[in-house]
Amino acid sequence: MKIGYISLLGGLLVSTALPAAAAGIACDELASASIEGLSIVSAAKVDATEAMPAHCEVMAEVPQKSEDGWPIKMRVVLPEDWNGNSIQFGGGGFNGVIPPQIGGRWQTDAAAQEFPHKGYATFSGDSGHDLNDLPFGPEDDPRRASFALQKEAFERYARKSVNETYVAAMSIIETRYGAAPKLRHFVGFSQGGKEAMVAARIILKITMASWSVIRSPT
Repeated sequence: MKIGYISLLGGLLVSTALPAAAAGIACDELASASIEGLSIVSAAKVDATEAMPAHCEVMAEVPQKSEDGWPIKMRVVLPEDWNGNSIQFGGGGFNGVIPPQIGGRWQTDAAAQEFPHKGYATFSGDSGHDLNDLPFGPEDDPRRASFALQKEAFERYARKSVNETYVAAMSIIETRYGAAPKLRHFVGFSQGGKEAMVAARIILKITMASWSVIRSPT
């Protein structure tokens, strides 16, 4: 399953129609939901604060296919007051951790404070390996890149995890809200910027018919 996204910041934005989903479910029901291709680790309601509106935080995993591999660990943040759109966040360096979902690095302090209140469903993942569980420790692997000795982890880091994380997040979002995002954006820098280009390449392989205007999330 490869479905069109995104907005690269720099980027492109695509609005792709997906089949209508069934009625959504409550946040606490997500914890026990059965969703094909992934497992829900936890789903918790988070009350509103001055910095962050009320939302549902979901931790999930896309399982590995090889016995010696790692799952893709991911976080999906689902606001109570959803604006109908989503943002996927790219990683950095050699990944191995779930990156924060806090908007673009170029933001002013005021814009950074405003971003969580814009209502986007956001998600990010570790690309399919754990920085704290690698074949070699930091003394022998100071760059923390020994995950690449495992074929599936290397392929996921190189490109495959971008779509796997996206597809899993779309399933969670649709299950929660009963609808797919209308516009799907991607924010990435460095390794995350490369992942944004991987996402754009996936779109090009699928169809040119679903492209829309280039712009940034607002």
